[in-house]
Amino acid sequence: MQRRSSDAPVPNLSDLGKGVPLTSVPASWPLYIVEFTLGRSGLFYLTDLSLDIRVGDLVIVEADQGKDLGTIVNDSITLKEVVAFEREQRERVA
Repeated sequence: MQRRSSDAPVPNLSDLGKGVPLTSVPASWPLYIVEFTLGRSGLFYLTDLSLDIRVGDLVIVEADQGKDLGTIVNDSITLKEVVAFEREQRERVA
């Protein structure tokens, strides 16, 4: 899939770092799984499409509790894969 800067709407700065629902993340925004210390991980998106971020890169992310340093462990996950994974997790619990 080709990503273009024009596909990404300008984010609301007050929403950055707050658990933005997946339904509000445009499909054109790249998604990344970032791993932190003690095995914690999270899903993050990127609005600056000019950056070239790959697996193994160190990144500083804005999260609910402030900024954190982590390592990219997946740079090719899609929105559909995330939704399927979440559905599978809910089904296992139920």
